[in-house]
Amino acid sequence: MAIQMVSRYGFNAVRLTNRNCAAQALIATQGARPISFWPKGEESGFSPLYTNPAKPARSTHTCWPNFGRLSLKGDGSDIKLDENGNPADGGIYGRYSLERYRLGEEVRTLPMHGPSRTGEWKAEQPNENTAVLTYERPADENYPYNGKLVAKGTIKDNGTFFYNVTATGSMITDLAIHTYLTWLEGMNVEGLEGLEYFDGSDWIRKTASILKAGEARFEKLTALEKHCILNGLGIFDLDYPSIGQQIRYEIFAEASHADWIHPEQMVLWADPNEGGFLCMEPVLIGRNSINNGTALKLAKDGSVSVGFSLGSLT
Repeated sequence: MAIQMVSRYGFNAVRLTNRNCAAQALIATQGARPISFWPKGEESGFSPLYTNPAKPARSTHTCWPNFGRLSLKGDGSDIKLDENGNPADGGIYGRYSLERYRLGEEVRTLPMHGPSRTGEWKAEQPNENTAVLTYERPADENYPYNGKLVAKGTIKDNGTFFYNVTATGSMITDLAIHTYLTWLEGMNVEGLEGLEYFDGSDWIRKTASILKAGEARFEKLTALEKHCILNGLGIFDLDYPSIGQQIRYEIFAEASHADWIHPEQMVLWADPNEGGFLCMEPVLIGRNSINNGTALKLAKDGSVSVGFSLGSLT
């Protein structure tokens, strides 16, 4: 069928509609970003997926091949950190050393969170409620692997929106999705309480804390960054009492030829100066790889996939 394209927030986007439940969604071709999902249709006005009209980059996107520091040895041995958790070679977040890889000790640069979030993806729409977007990046001096990602978004007949991204090939990689969720005053997130976390400023993770019940309620939006250890958990219910809405947000992952088969961690992040969102970021990498650079090693024809679903409970 012909692709149903619209323009929103400065993006070209594929419109998804499931007429059996009236739910609709938009996925931008830049970064394969799910920029809106309306469980009861666009006319209802409520989308649990947030996009800042003034800063459209503040919207859901994929991080590949790097979420934080990426070791091209995979084990972090080429990422040298000082006692504060900062790169000892003077590099900065988003910059990675290819020590002993073709170019000696030179420092090479990848964009923050990788190039896939700003790249243009090729879109196809096999039916009205599904879109498939593909991104390919040839190897270069910054990242010496041919990369292919496929994103798929679909709205099921029960109104649930599923979205996942799969990376395939032989590579060393991270894979994450920054899910920008709409914050409204009084928002509560069931499922956060009891998770182990490290504060975002605790680069070398000296002290773990446990999320308390009060930290799962967001009466007001304040700046925060918590690196949460999931231990196999991944279902969170977003309660919006001010509008009588409850949304189930679930994260999931699959991997072949890799050490980890479930999301090991999720970053919980907010900055009211950047918009009215609560960002929940499932990361398919090891416990402290954001800082120490450990990553997934995919063998030939290996694959790794991370995704989420959103569905109304009201």
